[in-house]
Amino acid sequence: MMIKNFSYFSLVAFLSMTGCASLRMDGVPLNPSAQPIPVAMPIKVDTVRMYESGSKVFKEIPIASLTKDQIRNLLSNSSSKMTIEKKDESGQFNYIALGSTLQKGEYKITYDFTNSFNQKFELKNGVETIGEFGVGVRLIAEVKSNAKSVNVNGLIPLVVSAKNNKLSGSIKYNTYGIKHPKINTSAPATLSLSEDSIQKVFDAIAVARVLVDLDETTLEPSLLAYIPQ
Repeated sequence: MMIKNFSYFSLVAFLSMTGCASLRMDGVPLNPSAQPIPVAMPIKVDTVRMYESGSKVFKEIPIASLTKDQIRNLLSNSSSKMTIEKKDESGQFNYIALGSTLQKGEYKITYDFTNSFNQKFELKNGVETIGEFGVGVRLIAEVKSNAKSVNVNGLIPLVVSAKNNKLSGSIKYNTYGIKHPKINTSAPATLSLSEDSIQKVFDAIAVARVLVDLDETTLEPSLLAYIPQ
């Protein structure tokens, strides 16, 4: 499914319109047996649908009009996720079943470290699915495994496997949805997989975690992943 199939992201939220009430999302838990697929490039969400108790109707409200506390309250789920794709004989990458061990071959591994929420949204063809919306740091590692069993369940096992010559490759990372002078907004550079490059990712994750809670930070939730239909 190509990302161009998404027409809009209509999020359902409930807000008591008293001026200072907190925002409550009508969140949807992910099916543990379903594997979310990360979008190639996170897509910024511009609006949420809010329920106005006085008129008893839903209204599209720009996220930019919400207070920073309300947006921060949306992003209540702090988590890390990993998705693995394996290159086939035609050179295409295909998602493989949930797991954290590689066999011999070439892989693309996506690590997401996010503050997020899950929410239903509508595809272009009218079918509803569940998406993960949030902010955070994404790392993509493109690696070649030289061993029959390589543990990549986290950044430390990833770099340990590289040190032990079980795999080699490159990484790139970027921060999404967090606007602050300390965040580098330039396109991510491609780095060789090493202790030094992984340390840079750890530093970026630590900075992002701190900045999410600061009043001077602007948070712009984006679609990060979805359950394919």
